[in-house]
Amino acid sequence: MFQNVERVDRAEVQSLIDAWLKAELEEDAYLREAPEDVIYAGVVLKREPAWKPDSILRRVTFEELAAADIDPFEEIGQNEYVVRDVSDRDLRFAGRKKVFSGAPQRVDDEDEEVAEEHVKALFTRLGIPIDEFSAKFETAGLMMMRAHDDLWRAMGERDAARYRL
Repeated sequence: MFQNVERVDRAEVQSLIDAWLKAELEEDAYLREAPEDVIYAGVVLKREPAWKPDSILRRVTFEELAAADIDPFEEIGQNEYVVRDVSDRDLRFAGRKKVFSGAPQRVDDEDEEVAEEHVKALFTRLGIPIDEFSAKFETAGLMMMRAHDDLWRAMGERDAARYRL
């Protein structure tokens, strides 16, 4: 498709990011309509960088929770914590909120770190070589940062609409 990020013009980058945003909005809509799935007694999660949802390390039974006397969200190891009474859908929602909830503040602070990680992942997935020090990459980071903000605002509007029903 594209041989080099420097050959990709601004409109093409915007188109790629718009497609990314559309897919994220569709994922959000899907999660909202998905039926509740299995509720786990507890899940041990590993804290990941801001641009990634926390990783599931293992599921924990009621017996294990009782034997260990673990409180919800208690740190149990280096960068590990437990969440109780949670489903896979809940975890996916929580992961999305973790990644995108700071978007408005990142826009205000012009903090592109999370957006740039998503640009790298997007370009890599599409086979587009990237130069992280190029003006095109910086522009793509700014575009992605605004897309994060748009996604977070749309998620908030959907949350508000759900409460109005």
